Amino acid sequence: MNEFYKEEIDKILDIEKASKAKKEFDKLIESSNHNHYVIAEAIKFRFKNNFQQIQIKELLEELDGDDEYYDLTTYYNAVLESRKVDKEKAIDGLENILHKNSEYAEKARKLYPELLYDTEDYDTVMSFYEYLKENNDVNDAALFYVSKIYYFHHDIDKAKEFAEEAVNLNPNEIKYHTFLRALYQDTKDYKNALKEVRKLQSMNINPSLRNKLDILLPVLYNEINYTGKAFEAIKANIQNGINNTNQELLYFKLAAAYGDFKTVDELTETVKRLNNFCSQYFRTLVISYQSENLCDKAIDVFNSDDVDNSVFEVKVSKANTLIQMNRISEAKKIISDLLKKSNNPQYKRSYAFCLFLEGNYDDARNIMQKIPCIDNRLDYYLRYKLGILDINMFRNIPTYVKLLNNYDFESVYRDIRNRICSDDKPCRLNKDVNVKKFAYEMRDYVNSVNPTYSFDKDTYLIDYGYNIAHVNGTPTSFFLADAIPGGELITMKPVIPSKDGLKNYQRVR
Repeated sequence: MNEFYKEEIDKILDIEKASKAKKEFDKLIESSNHNHYVIAEAIKFRFKNNFQQIQIKELLEELDGDDEYYDLTTYYNAVLESRKVDKEKAIDGLENILHKNSEYAEKARKLYPELLYDTEDYDTVMSFYEYLKENNDVNDAALFYVSKIYYFHHDIDKAKEFAEEAVNLNPNEIKYHTFLRALYQDTKDYKNALKEVRKLQSMNINPSLRNKLDILLPVLYNEINYTGKAFEAIKANIQNGINNTNQELLYFKLAAAYGDFKTVDELTETVKRLNNFCSQYFRTLVISYQSENLCDKAIDVFNSDDVDNSVFEVKVSKANTLIQMNRISEAKKIISDLLKKSNNPQYKRSYAFCLFLEGNYDDARNIMQKIPCIDNRLDYYLRYKLGILDINMFRNIPTYVKLLNNYDFESVYRDIRNRICSDDKPCRLNKDVNVKKFAYEMRDYVNSVNPTYSFDKDTYLIDYGYNIAHVNGTPTSFFLADAIPGGELITMKPVIPSKDGLKNYQRVR
């Protein structure tokens, strides 16, 4: 008889619309004279399609007293009870079938640890896991809730171990991947966190979680230094209308780091509004302006109400900008004020640089001899020009120091090739560019014209004439080329200038 009803039920389950299928189930229940097999299948259907609890409860009551369906009714009654505020009754019901060998006893053994965890009965969760382990019957739910208990007790290594086992047993459970992703991110295991995000994005997740993961993706890329991918992910999110404050701030930071000054300029007002212009983003903006030789705009930043000019970092940045503008006496005054409050070697080095630019080499040399040498291009350059750079102090001589003492274009070319000639670089030359020929052209150019500006290096802002590079996926013909002051090319990178920055660019072609 059940085989006959099974064929009828299979036809009903093939109906796409759940409300129509329910009506057919109701008809079959009546025509079968309330056959218990049909009712049991109708209960499973109603649960699967989230029908109202009262519509499920009325069918469960019809199976009361039928031993054949005891496990089914016990399990589904417990599920209904678990959805209420008091879950203790659900737990008591499940305990009646936990130790049995049936489909619904197995389901009960998965729901049981979840309800225990929800009621904060952590000891019983652990005991139940041990029971399952002894009987070689450990399931993914038990592993997952044991993992959450270890997390609650700050044993992160154990939490990850059990969460990973839960995922291995049931790789299709969204909440397992979500929790494991959070564990990885909390422990700065960003590569594995990224894998979990990718896995979740391939699953049938709700729109809210998908948006959260889309926002998280560039953050993880940035943490593992896949900055080009981070930039691309942010741009894709913006195109899809997905955005938030943290993403805009990261976008601003990455744009500045990789020479997309156009985007920096476009985001400046947004960042000021979102972040109350904290020191990190103030510094990013000022360095971007300095890179494009937009010193007047940098001074406007210093003079704005958003910036606290009493902060040492702000004063140093302002002094550096004034030096770049060749307003040396103003820069010296700021640095002198700083030195009255602190003997920081950084301030002394900046003051020595001012003296050097004024031609006061003896006093500059005297200052530099009294402060430690650090891995800093300005420090090396000053010592070299003042005749006090001691090569013997270096175990491994920095590349810049080697170039100061014995310029080697081959090493410069190799550095340029390694930094901007790979598809995974955020700033890169196009594949069809002859890198060595291009580097020679740029070297010849910086040797034949005056730099756009000088500071601790000569900088040339160059339009090559046509697009031969990309910055974070955007084609560009523009480059920043740095040279030893009054000397040879040392590095370069493609950039996208801002509208104001375009006015400072010289042209090659």
